[in-house]
Amino acid sequence: MKRMIKIMLLAVSMCLIFPLIAGSVEASTNKSLSANRLNSINTEYKIDSTKWSDEKIDQLVKALSELHPELSNEYLRELVESQLNDEAIPNLTNRDISPSLALRANLARSTKSSWKGITVAQMGAVIDTIIGTVIGGGLSSITKAGLKAAVKKMGRKKLSRLVRQHLLRKFSAAYIISSKVIETALNYTSPGTWVAKYWDKHDAYPNNGRINF
Repeated sequence: MKRMIKIMLLAVSMCLIFPLIAGSVEASTNKSLSANRLNSINTEYKIDSTKWSDEKIDQLVKALSELHPELSNEYLRELVESQLNDEAIPNLTNRDISPSLALRANLARSTKSSWKGITVAQMGAVIDTIIGTVIGGGLSSITKAGLKAAVKKMGRKKLSRLVRQHLLRKFSAAYIISSKVIETALNYTSPGTWVAKYWDKHDAYPNNGRINF
């Protein structure tokens, strides 16, 4: 009788203890999976700047200057280097834009505005820079042919997702830009400009020529 009672007590104890052990193992496994997933994203996200020679950077800057002639080559190069080094975007000043009086006047109005954020033109250049560095090409990376080749090689969804990851890393407010929006933008000559205009239409102060954070 005593032996039977001991066996029953042992069985009850195992029933109580096993779920706790199993739960602990499951939590540990889930934590490990989450860590692996995060590492995978970080690895996928990171750009190997050692593969970018000065010549390759100059080529991308030249491609960007054709899409964004209002910005100086010096500023565009700063954009590329800040992206490769995972740094904040450089500030834009009067000396960084075209000497066109119209463009200077437009920048002055934006600077005096009480709205926080950056101009659509500047954001367009930032996003095109992100796309160019994610693709990894030089002169042809953000031309129509270069974008088409990148989409074919990487897949439209993956490329859009990677660009969005980089954009979110630069601007937390970029959550408003979905991967679908970027997928659509890849059909245009300057995807960055298209996305920036879309963003301006859907931010706190729509269509004011500025991305408001």
